[in-house]
Amino acid sequence: MDTSDFQNNPMDQFEQWFLQAQGKMPSGSLGLSERLEKKLSPLIRRVFSAVFPSMDRFEYNAVFLATANKEGVPSSRVVLLKGYDEKGFRFYTNYNSRKAKELDENPKASLCFYWGLPPRQVRIEGDVEKLSYDESNKYWLSRPRGSRLSALASEQSSPISSREELDEEVKELEKKYEGQEIPCPENWGGYLLKPHTYEFWQGMPSRNHIRLQYKKNQEGSWQKSWLQP
Repeated sequence: MDTSDFQNNPMDQFEQWFLQAQGKMPSGSLGLSERLEKKLSPLIRRVFSAVFPSMDRFEYNAVFLATANKEGVPSSRVVLLKGYDEKGFRFYTNYNSRKAKELDENPKASLCFYWGLPPRQVRIEGDVEKLSYDESNKYWLSRPRGSRLSALASEQSSPISSREELDEEVKELEKKYEGQEIPCPENWGGYLLKPHTYEFWQGMPSRNHIRLQYKKNQEGSWQKSWLQP
């Protein structure tokens, strides 16, 4: 294997792996469910089907987001990727949350995707900026009504006296906006992570794993290089 086996543009490579993780393979290739079917014994297949009746239950867009404050103290959590294109990767949150406050102080972050079949990891590092209110509002209006009520009720990352207090707040908002559109709050919206570094990791049985890094140079093009496992 050499670097020519990977796309020249890391976003194209990411999309290929992202689709393959969902079983959406290119024409002529086995999908994820077909590969599982060939590998699993009949008994394991029955157990697997009982526990996971639909592969769609897996959230392939779940990604670890790592941030750090101005002192360099890191924190991480799982968020859901809600869009990607040549500009970068989009996710949404409460602007009063811990991650948002850290991004205000230090607008740099990293994403880490992991898919287990086959074992693959994609690490992405870059600068982060807020999305416009219009773009955030467009996504807000696409969310289920319950998700919007929960986001409006929550002062994310702030202490609360009891879970019941938050449930009551949701109920009050439900009554307030009955039959009405739920507005996108000013303290809620999206971020765009603009990558300058990617790393694609492919697990190998021998532990001699494949690691390929893409780094953006000063001219704005991508330089590929192998990393030792």
